[in-house]
Amino acid sequence: MPGEQDGEDVLKYRYNGNFSGFKERPKVIFQGYGFEAKCVARGLEQLHFEKLGGRAGTANKQNPVGLKNPNREIYMEAAEDYSYLLEDQLENKKDC
Repeated sequence: MPGEQDGEDVLKYRYNGNFSGFKERPKVIFQGYGFEAKCVARGLEQLHFEKLGGRAGTANKQNPVGLKNPNREIYMEAAEDYSYLLEDQLENKKDC
């Protein structure tokens, strides 16, 4: 799905508009455009996949970012960096 896309449109495209395999409809938690944004998005998808129990706890038939994916380390580092930045922003908001 090339080009800049709305997060909801990407979800519909990825699952062909069929969310029946989910306990609840997936939510867009990150949206961006370009290579860096793709890395963050793929890494976040894998982190949430693992947090929900992998294939046993999700509707995915395979890992979003498998162990043999040559970009796995890049994706996971990008997601972790983004997560730390987000935590810092939320923490600073509490102090206001």
